[in-house]
Amino acid sequence: MQNSPAMKIDSSSIRDQVYEKLLELILSGALAPGARLDLTQMATDMGVSKTPVKEAIQRLIENGMIEVKPRSGTFVSTIDPERTVQNFWFRLALEVGCATEIVANVGTDAVRTLRALNAEMRRLSDQADTEEMIRGFLPLDARFHNTIIDLAGNAVVSDRYRQTGVLLQVMRLKRHHARDRYAQVVGEHDAIVDALERRDIEALRAACRGHVEAAIQRFAAQSPHLTE
Repeated sequence: MQNSPAMKIDSSSIRDQVYEKLLELILSGALAPGARLDLTQMATDMGVSKTPVKEAIQRLIENGMIEVKPRSGTFVSTIDPERTVQNFWFRLALEVGCATEIVANVGTDAVRTLRALNAEMRRLSDQADTEEMIRGFLPLDARFHNTIIDLAGNAVVSDRYRQTGVLLQVMRLKRHHARDRYAQVVGEHDAIVDALERRDIEALRAACRGHVEAAIQRFAAQSPHLTE
């Protein structure tokens, strides 16, 4: 990476800012899967010492975004199809396992928020099939799912859920889906919100399961070597 004023960050909350900057670079594709990371150069580019960079790198390693290869260096993780599917199932396990608590805590405001997020995703999915549309859609999708899992009231669950969510977001940015696939996602979201509004635990579990199974099918369509 070249030294750039745009990389400079404020001195407050340096650790978190470095983490967010590196995450942004990975999600934007500026740091592509497989890219080798030069910690010294990164610290110079950001105008910080190597300590917060190392701390941010460690967090990203724990999240699965970065990997260390012995005697080779530190790299942005490549997309592992099998691990991606495992992450989908892991998120479903959290959703299904927390369904009772989610339904117990859902209120009118949460339902309204979810409807609004999905309406915006529907608007984007009706637009031209562009990278800009996708980059607008994915953060809304993350907020939608995070809002639901946060209703469980379990900080550990929410934290792990978000970790896998970031990995899946990277995968979606790298693997282009046709516009109609995003319209399908919006329809699956409708079923989830409908179940929440009715406070129907089993319907919520079924809707979440259907959403994840459909997501895996969409992913597998672009990863034909995956075993069914």
